[in-house]
Amino acid sequence: MHMTLAHSINPEAAAEVNRRLSAIEAENDVRILLAVESGSRAWGFESPDSDYDVRFIYVRPRDWYLQLERGRDVIETPIELPWDINGWDITKTLGLMLKSNAVVLEWLTSPIVYERDTAATDKLLAFADEALQPSALRHHYKRLAVRQWDTFISGRTEVARKKYLYALRPALTLMHLRLHNGVPPMSLPALVAALPLDDDVREAIATFIAAKRLAKETGLGEREPLFDRIIRSEIEAATLMDTPSPSPERLEKANRLLLQILG
Repeated sequence: MHMTLAHSINPEAAAEVNRRLSAIEAENDVRILLAVESGSRAWGFESPDSDYDVRFIYVRPRDWYLQLERGRDVIETPIELPWDINGWDITKTLGLMLKSNAVVLEWLTSPIVYERDTAATDKLLAFADEALQPSALRHHYKRLAVRQWDTFISGRTEVARKKYLYALRPALTLMHLRLHNGVPPMSLPALVAALPLDDDVREAIATFIAAKRLAKETGLGEREPLFDRIIRSEIEAATLMDTPSPSPERLEKANRLLLQILG
């Protein structure tokens, strides 16, 4: 049975997500440990026509992991708009956590949760903090910010609000990594609350998000100099370093955590 913990999701949509998650469990003989929103709804700036980007972490029966050929470590369901639902096996998840994969960390910290095995997820979060490699996250979020800036913002007088926020969120995540320890918040409002931003910047972001939520995904807005300054300065400030390999101690801890979750 799925217990909906999601907020900011209308009850009908949450019920449909839970129905689909239950079907995935039954059809694939898996147990979902965590199911969350991973896109603009979780980032805090969805549009009226935004999709539901549901992502989940799952575990199979223990004997499946003792096979020489285990099969795929992902479950992908056909996209039936607005539903986009897929997930990763716990082994794939732990392997990526050893590399401080930003996508996994965002799933673990999503503010919109459909299903959560509290004991397992708490252990995963604790391990994520312990294994955190800020340089890997800096590389990921700088690449995101640069791609959005170069492709959709630089040289334009009007910018799709969606693309502006797609550049601003990674830029503010870079600022968080520069100023704080630990895994950065996933949502843009949470990042704003955690950072020492001027009041005019906070107000501009809140106003821009409110306009984005009322407009379609393709809605346009004028350039915002405050945003431009933040995005460009954080891209410049981000220091790229080689991503270190996971230490043997962390790899061993990941193995022990896998056995605890399976056991």
